[in-house]
Formats: sequence, C-alpha cells, structure tokens
Amino acid sequence: MPHFSGSGVHFGGKSKARQNRYPRVKRRRGPAMILAITTLLTMKGASAANGQEISECELFPGEIEALVDIEESTGDWRVKGRFARGRTKHKKVICGSDLIECTGCMSDGFDHISALYLDFNNLTGILPASVGQFPHLTVLDVSTNELNGPLPDSLGNLKNLQILDLSYNRFEGSFPSSLYDIPNVVALQLAYNDISGDIESLLSSFKRLEMFSARGNRFFQGDLDSPLVRKAFSTHLADTLVELDLSWNAVGGTIPEEIRLLSRLEKLSLSQNELSGSLPSRLPFGLKSLEAENNDFFGGLPDQLSVLPDLQALRLKNNRLSGEIPSGLLGADLEIIDLSGNSFDSIEEPWLSAPDDCTKLKSLDLSNNPFTHLKLSPSSSEGTMATLQPCWRSLEILRIHSANLEGEIPGKSLALPGLKVMDLHNNRLIGSIPKVFSSLENLESVRLDGNYLDSSLPNLSNLPKITHLSLHSNRLSDTLPASLKGMPNLQVLYLHNNHLTGTIPTGLFKDAPQSLVSISLHLNYFKGDIPPSLADAPVTLRDVTVHGNRLRNNPRIFLGKYQCLDLNANNTEGRRIWGRRFKICGTRNDFFAEILVDDGWDEVDTNTPLSGWEAAYGDCAAQSAEDWNKLNRKKSDSIGREFGMHLLDFQVQSRYPDMYVVLADKGKFATAMERARVRRPDTTRNPPHPSSFRLPSQLQAWRKADRDGEQMIWLLKPTISCCGRGIRLIQGPDDPSLPPSLRGYVAQQFVHPPLLIDGHKFVLRLFTIVTSFRPLRAYHYRDGPVFYTGSRYNVSEAIRIERKATERAEKLGEDVQGGLHLFGEKGGFIGKDHLLTDYYFTLKQRDYEVRAAPLLERFLPKFKPEKIWEDIEVAMAESLVAAADRMGKQEAQDIPYDGSVYEVVGFDILLDSYGRPWVCEVNSTPNMGLEVNKGGDMEVEEEDGYLKTEIMRAMLDIAGVHPRRIDVSIPLKSELLINHPENCVQDVLNTLNSLGTQLIIAGSDDSHCGGEEDELDSQDSEKIDFKCLRERDIALITSFECERLAAKRYPQVSMVFPRPPDSKDEMGNMLGMLEHEGGRHGCREDRLLAWWLALKH
Repeated sequence: MPHFSGSGVHFGGKSKARQNRYPRVKRRRGPAMILAITTLLTMKGASAANGQEISECELFPGEIEALVDIEESTGDWRVKGRFARGRTKHKKVICGSDLIECTGCMSDGFDHISALYLDFNNLTGILPASVGQFPHLTVLDVSTNELNGPLPDSLGNLKNLQILDLSYNRFEGSFPSSLYDIPNVVALQLAYNDISGDIESLLSSFKRLEMFSARGNRFFQGDLDSPLVRKAFSTHLADTLVELDLSWNAVGGTIPEEIRLLSRLEKLSLSQNELSGSLPSRLPFGLKSLEAENNDFFGGLPDQLSVLPDLQALRLKNNRLSGEIPSGLLGADLEIIDLSGNSFDSIEEPWLSAPDDCTKLKSLDLSNNPFTHLKLSPSSSEGTMATLQPCWRSLEILRIHSANLEGEIPGKSLALPGLKVMDLHNNRLIGSIPKVFSSLENLESVRLDGNYLDSSLPNLSNLPKITHLSLHSNRLSDTLPASLKGMPNLQVLYLHNNHLTGTIPTGLFKDAPQSLVSISLHLNYFKGDIPPSLADAPVTLRDVTVHGNRLRNNPRIFLGKYQCLDLNANNTEGRRIWGRRFKICGTRNDFFAEILVDDGWDEVDTNTPLSGWEAAYGDCAAQSAEDWNKLNRKKSDSIGREFGMHLLDFQVQSRYPDMYVVLADKGKFATAMERARVRRPDTTRNPPHPSSFRLPSQLQAWRKADRDGEQMIWLLKPTISCCGRGIRLIQGPDDPSLPPSLRGYVAQQFVHPPLLIDGHKFVLRLFTIVTSFRPLRAYHYRDGPVFYTGSRYNVSEAIRIERKATERAEKLGEDVQGGLHLFGEKGGFIGKDHLLTDYYFTLKQRDYEVRAAPLLERFLPKFKPEKIWEDIEVAMAESLVAAADRMGKQEAQDIPYDGSVYEVVGFDILLDSYGRPWVCEVNSTPNMGLEVNKGGDMEVEEEDGYLKTEIMRAMLDIAGVHPRRIDVSIPLKSELLINHPENCVQDVLNTLNSLGTQLIIAGSDDSHCGGEEDELDSQDSEKIDFKCLRERDIALITSFECERLAAKRYPQVSMVFPRPPDSKDEMGNMLGMLEHEGGRHGCREDRLLAWWLALKH
C-alpha cells in the first residue's frame, strides 16, 4: 500500500514514474500508524528479496471474484486472463504482480487488496460495480485507458480510498454522490473525461483533498466564489490543498479572495471556463503556477504577482486584462510568462534592475496586446516610452507578435544562446536583421514577417536546428544564398513579398535539405531562368511558389513530382495576375463550385496541399496544417500555431478557425449575449436576443428568471445541434418532461406570441458575411429562405402532446434525450409541428413565400419592411460585437493577412407580434445547399436554388474571391496593397490626398500628428479626425473600400458593421461595447473605418 510521509507518496515495488505520479500528496498519520506501515513495507521488501510470500494468509475470495469480473468486463489486459487463472495460485499471480498491492495478513485471517494500478492497460468497456468490493483499497488507478459509461455508485463503498485516478478515459455522466462519504480522499484525478459535477459540493465534501483535477471534462459547473467554496477554502482545505485544476469546464463566478488562505497551494489551473471579474489582490504565497487563460478577467495585474517567491509559470492569455504590466514581474524563479491576447498598453519601467534578475525565464509571450510605443531597445530620446530589454540568458521562446512593437531589433539584446523560437511578426520593426541572428545555433522557428525590415538577408550558413524561417512581407533587398546547406533541418522557407533580386541559384534546390517541404519566393524581382536543379530537389519538397517575378519558365524541368508548383505570372511587366484554382474541404458547397467554374476557375483535388489553390470553401488552411503535422509527427494541438504558416497572401478561404467556440455553440453564445446585455450602454432598448442560460452551470440564474417572469415558456436546446434536433418545449426548471441530466443544454426564453402568417409561425434564415473581426466588418443579404410550422400555432396543444410522448417513452424505457418533439403517435411531427419551424421546406413555401423579402412586402406591410430590416441588422451587429473581442484576438494570432478569411454566418430570426426581430440562433456553417422539399415542388426548389446562387455570388464578390491583381505602379512604398483591385487603391489614395492626410512611414517622426489619441475618445464618427495614417491604416481602409464597392453592386446587400452614419447613436453604443470588451485601444481600427464610412457617405 502507499506510504504517505512528509516527502511525498512512495509506492513499494513500483516504478519511479509511478512514484512521482502524485509528488505532492502528503498524508499526516500518528506515530503508531507510521511505524506500522514502515514495518509492513520493510517486511514486504525483505520477503520479496528472499523470494518468499509475504504471509501465509489466503486472499479474500470475494476480492478474487471481483478482480475476475473487472478483467472480463474491461477487455484486453496486458496479460489476458491472469486473474481467472489465478484462482488457485492467487498469491503468486495476484499479489506478486506489478498491478496490485496487498495488505498482508489482517485480523480477519485474510490478505486484502490495498492498491490497483491498472493504468496504461488497454482497458475498454464499462467499469463494473464489482470495483466497489475492496474494503481495504487505498489506491485505484485506471487512468489512460478506453473505459466509458457512467461511474458506478459502488465506488462509494471504498471507505479507505485515498487516491482515485480516472483520468484520460471516456467516462460520462454525473460524479457519484456516494463518493462524498469517503473521508480520507487526498488525490482525485478526473481529467479528460465527460464527467459532470458540482465543484461546490465536491470541494466542500472532501475534507482532506490535496490534489483535484477535473481538467477537460467540460461539464463541471458551479460558482468558484459561492459560500460553500469560500468556506472550504477558509477551513478544511486551507492547510491541505496543493493542486486545483478545473480547466476546460463550465465553472462560473470569480476567484474569491479566500484563495489566499490556501497556504499549501502550488498549482491553480482555471483556463477555459466562464470566470470573470478582477484577479484577487492576494494569492497563496507559495504558488508556483497560475493558469487562467480564455476567461473574462479584466482590470490590472495584482501587484503581488511580482513578489511571489516561488512563482514559475504565469499563463493569463486571452482575457481582458489591461493597463500597465508592473515592473518586477520577472521574479527570480519565473520561467513562463504568457500575457498574450489581452489589452495591456504599456510596461512599467524599468522592467529589470540587473540582468541577473531574470536568468530563469524560458518563455515570454506578450503577443496581441495594443502596446503604445513598445521597443526592443532603449532610446534616450524617448525616455517616456516603454522599453523591453530581453537580456535573459535562459530564454528559449520569445513571442511578441501583433503588439505594435516598433523600432529596430537590437543585436545585443538578442544574444540569447538558448533561444529556440522567435516570433515578432506583424509589428512595426524597421532596420536590419542583426548579425547576431546567424550565431543563434539553437533556433528552431523564426517569424519576422509583416514588418518593415529593409536590410539584406541574414547569414543562413550556421542555423543547424532551424525548421521554420519566415521573413516574408518586408522590404529585404538582397540576392538568395548559393545553397541551404547551413540549415540541414529546414522545412519551411518563406521569403515572398520582398525586394529580393538576382537569379535563383542552382544550389538552392540541388543542395536543399532532405527535410524541405515548402519554399515561397513569389512577389520579388527575380529574373533569368528557373534553374533546372528544381527537378533534382528532395522528394519531400511538395510546394514551390515563384509567381509574380520576372522568371523564364524552363521546359526541361520535370514538373510531375510536385504537388504544387506555381510558376504563374512571370516574365511580365507592370500588372501581375495569378491563378484561378479553388479547393473544397469538408462539406461540399455546390453553389460555391458552380459560380467559380462558370467564371473560369478550376477545382483542385482535395489532396492538393499548402499553396496549391487561391480560393477555398472550408478550413483548408487547417487541413494543410494537419497534413504538415502528420508529416512531422506532431500532435494535432500544434495546428493553432501552424495555421498562420499555411495561409499565403494570395489565398482566401471561407472558414475562421474555431468559429463554433464563440457563435455556433449555443451555450457559449448565450453566455456572450448575456454579458453583452449587461454591458449595453443603452439599457432602455429591448434586447434582440431571448434570455438564455447555459446548463447546468446557470441553473440557479434560470430559476430566478423563471420566478421573476410571468407564465414563461422555455425552449430546451442542445448546445451543439442543427435543424431543430433535440429541442424541447418546457414550462420551467421544474417541468416533469426535463431530461435526467441537463448537461449540454441551453434554456432559452420562448418568444411568445410570435408574428403569424395565416396562423403559422415562421422563421427567417438570413445570411451575413463577416470579412474581419478585428476590426469588425460584416454585410447582410436582405433575403433568405423562410421556414414555416406544419400546423397552426398552438402552444397548449404542443405542450400536451409533448408531455404525453415523454410519459409514453418513459414507460417503454426508451431514450427520452433525443428530441421528443420529433415523434408523435403516428410517427409525425408533434410539438414542433405546432410551434417550431421545420428547417426543411414544406408545402407552406408554395402557399406563401419561399423568400423573406417578398414575404415582408406581401404579408407585413403595416410593420414597414425597411424598419424590420434595419432592426434585424442592429440585432446582427450586436451578436457579432459580443463575439468580436474573442474572435479578433484569434484572428490576430492565427490569420496573417487581412481579408484572407471570411465566414458566411446564418442568423435565425423570429418576429414577435409587434414586428420586433429576435435572434434565436447563430450558425457558423449554415446550410448553403438546397433545402429538402418534402412536397417535391420543383418551382419551390428552383426558387431556392436561384436565391442561394445570388447570395453566394454576392458573398464571394464581397470577400474578394476573384483573381488577385498587383499594380506595381501604385506610388506607395508599402506592399500591403498588392491584393486589391486598382480602382479601390486609387480611390482611397485620391480621397486621402484631397484631405491632406499625411502618411507615417515606419520609423519616421509622427509628433506633428498632434492629438490623434484624444480624438479617438469621441463616439461620434463624424467628429473623429485622423490627421496622420500609417501604411497599414491605408491598407485596412483599402480592404474596407473594396468590400464596400463590391457590396454596392448588389441592391439587396446592406452593411451590418460598421453601422452607417445615419445610425450614429447605435454605432456609438456598439463602439462603447467594443471598447469595454477590448480596452481603450481595442477599437481604434473600428473607429478608423467609421470615420472613413462617414467620409464616403
């Protein structure tokens, strides 16, 4: 059995890895008990050494049978059938194995099992109830198997259990309440299952808990600052809890101030929950790791973080933390700092008092923060500007991308011999790449793309470990190195969109490393022949782009070996055009394909990798990243970091990464909308979204809303589903037809009474294209399909039928969680038929209208259709604003080029009896194919097809899915305007010239621009005046202007965001919401586009 002592847990006879599994679990015992356990372990060790049995006692027969049952229930063990064969020789087979420990002879005359180590054992199936038949069991470890199903209540019989490890399986269902009665549990590991539970009950019940992890279960809920948790922190857990990991669940509330009372706490992990509020002013003094990523914390960093002596890891990315990063944060023991994706605008000086203060720091990530004048090197002439001095000798990872980093890269500061990753892309860096760069032999990945570096290429002859080198989209002017021999592990080389000249050396391909997969040289000034050595390049090289140069194609090159070799648009002068290739990943969209084929595009195979296409439907960039990871034997969790590396400047795709996390997941969307409802500056206007509550985490809030309302009716919806599947009509939290578990559901207020057409309820499915979340740009097509109920609207009848169906299903023992409304007594639609739209075409489209626009004009003229459309677009805008901060941060991190990704979003809009629109759902991948027409009416189907074609054509035009053009005659130094039609660029430049707007070149003095920052405080777009614009500002305006001009070509298209100048009050409110989400500087670009729209309007 395990011996708990002051130095940790020691497992007699077990491997060192297992001994270190719970290094911090400590158990205080009396002297007699310690002596007894020590004596027992000594006896066991001596007996094993002499090859003798520990005792002459027999193993308790019932426990042998329980072991056999567990083995037979859980499939293929490492030694199949060992316990069944051991019924007669159980002492040698069972207690002598490395899976089991026994107690030795006890007072009842039997030996008993004290520990089961069944981890990494290929167990499958359901854990049987017989697992509870070991009364002396102290350790049960079944982690890292394939077990599934619910946890048996019989676990509560293990009254002596101290360590329970169920992590890395597929268990589901509720955490058994019977376990709360076990008094001495010190380690409870539930990570990465689908178990639901209440942290308030759990933390208040286990009185001696030292380690608890529910990471990755998604369904643990409760408020971290509830009275029960506060009491637990201040009483029984104050001197016991060492590690608390609740990451990736549905925990709400905030971190209570009582957290400081956990005197032994070393690790606190709360990432990816629904926590909000400010960070506590005081934390446990011995804290070593604080992880609270992807929540909604706001305000500044606590000063105490700078003085915690043992703090090693601080991970707070993707929150709304703001203000100044305090000096002294780099404590002597701090190894990891990740503050990316927040709203910090400065760093307190000085960060360091001496270089020795930070020698342990290994990873620093300050990316995606709106810093003001942050520099990598000090400048005596700019004493008020924040200065960052990376002097850390142990630094391995440096990421400060998309952070307004400016100035030159100091060579002395980068003399970091251990540096492996340097990511400074998408900033305002100028000057040269320091020579010291070439001496960093441990570098593995470098991203300096998207800056204004204008030097020659660094010496690439001594970078033996580098795999990724991305220097594209700068102003580098040089010739290519003769070979790549100095980078034997190179996999990706991106040098496109620079000012590189000369010829392509023969040795570049002939002597290329065998690991090279992708090389991009396009959009430079190379000339001469494409070297024949391209045919002799390594077989791993799958992707070569040299288009947009002045090269001559070489007919001797054998091109068949390359999956993607782009030689297009070479040997040309002035304007350059590249190809018309598209790819579809995931669900096929025939309208997308047909429109592009009609326009002369060619569809490429789904296996075409990396840059072998110009337009894509679906997340083809992530697919390329996944292919890349497979090629390099990487785990899938590296895709997020790789995404930006696999989307080039000439590509456009239709899918944002992880869009479902914010919008399509009904639970998370409900949380975002409720948060936006509270923060809306104009509280007098009716909200455009029904009240919604994520269950079970917001069960109490739902109860309160139900009590405060009058005869409220609710819809119970699965968080992730489509086509109305699984939706129930209920009358509140105590409705008898509720499913046994509320896990994975959302309760949404039922909009009643709705607007009816001839007694039938209807829903509008409307499409909006989002071309950017940072800044937010969205356009709505004022038409879409209409869905109707099959029968006349009747709430009471629908409730009666659904309850009857529920009772019948329960009597028959049928599953009642699959959406009862779909099946009536005759197999047809029941409650849904009366009050929920079918989401498939019925004969009602033939009787009324297929499309929304003629429906409003024909049946609802008294409600003024133009006013309805305007109200719908305001509701859409508020929905997108609620998601803009989270999606904008991800966009800045993962999407390297503005306008390279778009998303067609589907809004389900319901009109109430007053004609007010309500957003019922938002779909990130709405059906853009033909709807199913049950009546077989070809006229209805043809009209639907025509509508979808027109919508898709407009969306593709706005998104810029057309052959990209470059006009090298544009008199602008920036290369950021290369992908826009000439008329857009020229119109923008002419307008700005007429205003006398000055262009700020990177690195130039902008002090003459005056009070630009002060003018941003105005919420009235007409009063905002930008006297000076940077090159990226002009590129952003140009993208917007191109979209705006494309939208104007379609009378049905209207702008959702930014709102037009005649809606300045609404725009002001929404800018205020954006500012509240992203900080004072978070919506500068949104204000910039509002200013431009006011000018053009």
